[in-house]
Amino acid sequence: MWLPTRNRVDDPITHEQLRQALRYEPDTGKWFWLVNIRNAKPGDEAGCYNGNASGYAIIGINGRQYYAHVLAWFYMTGKWPDHEIDHEDVDGFNNKWVNLRAATHAQNGWNRSLTARNKVGYKGVCPYGDRFIVKITHNDKVEQLGIFDSAVEAAKVYDAAARRFHGSFARTNFEEA
Repeated sequence: MWLPTRNRVDDPITHEQLRQALRYEPDTGKWFWLVNIRNAKPGDEAGCYNGNASGYAIIGINGRQYYAHVLAWFYMTGKWPDHEIDHEDVDGFNNKWVNLRAATHAQNGWNRSLTARNKVGYKGVCPYGDRFIVKITHNDKVEQLGIFDSAVEAAKVYDAAARRFHGSFARTNFEEA
């Protein structure tokens, strides 16, 4: 085996081991093997980009799987993240360094795209009879922001609150005017 065998499968890889095994390109977000491993040889791209339900690239090292974006953080900073790593553009396969940022679980959630369950087409807006209700999560509580006649009007109210409460992690319905 190419990595020291003293690490158990559940021990995370060290920074030195990571840099011996893989090369990360911050400008492209891609990973490349520096060693022979299974069916890969030095220079081959590392990671599974298809077929996993998580929506993230995964790289297997020493019998353990890691998210590529978490490994990128570790590779660049030398430290495992304290919380989560957020993809600013919401694309879980875009692991360019400029697209990654440390985030709490709440901040990561604020930056999510519209869910498939959303029937209105605007984040934070739900049907309420023939009108639309706006809700946002702030300080671990769901706040109701009002009831509106128009879904667009409701979405604009959500966007203003998201920018105020969530700052750079706000995922809004419309570009800021």
